[in-house]
Amino acid sequence: MNDHERAIVQYGLGRFIETRDTQKYPKRSISVAEPLALISICRHLIGKESFATHVLNHLEYNSGKGFEVVAMVAFTRLLQNKLRISDLFNFHKQQPEWSHETAQIVSRASKSYVNYHSILHEPIFSDQALPFQAFDPEDVINWLTNDSSPAWCIPDSKMGPDLMTRIKLSNGNNILIVVQAKCWGVATSKGVSLPASETASAIRSLTPSRWFSETRRRNMGKIATKKQKTRIKKMLSVVSSFKILRVVVAAPLVPNLDSTTSQVQDAIKADESPLATIDLAHIAQAFSEIPDGHEIVRRLNWKRGENMMGAS
Repeated sequence: MNDHERAIVQYGLGRFIETRDTQKYPKRSISVAEPLALISICRHLIGKESFATHVLNHLEYNSGKGFEVVAMVAFTRLLQNKLRISDLFNFHKQQPEWSHETAQIVSRASKSYVNYHSILHEPIFSDQALPFQAFDPEDVINWLTNDSSPAWCIPDSKMGPDLMTRIKLSNGNNILIVVQAKCWGVATSKGVSLPASETASAIRSLTPSRWFSETRRRNMGKIATKKQKTRIKKMLSVVSSFKILRVVVAAPLVPNLDSTTSQVQDAIKADESPLATIDLAHIAQAFSEIPDGHEIVRRLNWKRGENMMGAS
């Protein structure tokens, strides 16, 4: 520890006392003169809220963002088990030819895809466990093409999807999964399905041709609009090199992709990429081994008569 580092540590924890008695302490040792700060920090870390409590707090005060965390952790755990795609997702109409393959979530390292083994709910995160934040089209390109990049990307709200990740199939192909997570409950609802308008909105958000579309119309002149269109076109060119799986995950009301309403059908027809949902039972399975994970599932599975309203 150099003098600068020592000064920083002492400022946060307390003044050091160096022991000079080499006979009693043959190795150079240091004690803290005022240990209360150190004890306080240790007690804080020991008593730190669990992952389940953290997520439950998010679901209580910001259900949309909280549910995105739930979805990301659940997908991570499920896609680390090399499950068959068709066993995990409920496809709308015809399943893609690769749906019988097993899948493994991957990140990028040293210009290649590697199996992603991190567990997002652990209290200590590695660099590869932290999601990539994409604020603009260039960020999306960087996440997809950089020599090294995390397994997850969290796009800006102006893009469309809530989450993006990549999987490697047992046949060696890579799939880009784009996710829209809807935490929506209506106390007066008489059904179990997400409203058609919300389902259609979720599907549209996963349509690549609409990504960042809002940024092309807000307070922009002709030159700026043209430049933004060029940036988006470049991003879509990179995205088009991937096969895409669009996934809508929602709780406690579930999306009905078979809705005959024109708004849902039009949203589905806007893109030819496979479209699917995932059952809450799979979410429950993913949290079954997480301490207090059942509380998260119970919270998502509240009766519709209880006060759980919100959207993401």
